[in-house]
Amino acid sequence: MIRLKLRYLAHVSMVTGILQEFHETQSSSLKALLKELDQRYCGFQSLFIPAESDRLNLNAMIFYQPLGKIPAPFVDLNSPLEDEATLTFW
Repeated sequence: MIRLKLRYLAHVSMVTGILQEFHETQSSSLKALLKELDQRYCGFQSLFIPAESDRLNLNAMIFYQPLGKIPAPFVDLNSPLEDEATLTFW
């Protein structure tokens, strides 16, 4: 089980109804996490992955910050997630 801090900024917080949360998941990649969050927050995944594509939407940003490291943009949907990391969805 991976524990993540999730932050939702701008229009993303309108979909979730919250600004941040701690989330435990068995998802091992960003793609799996987006699918999981879409089940919780209807329409979440489509903010980041257009229905006609399997790539990140260029108009959306996801920053990934492993514990103790500098945040960086997430570009690979199959990148692994680390325990205690922070993801910022914008």
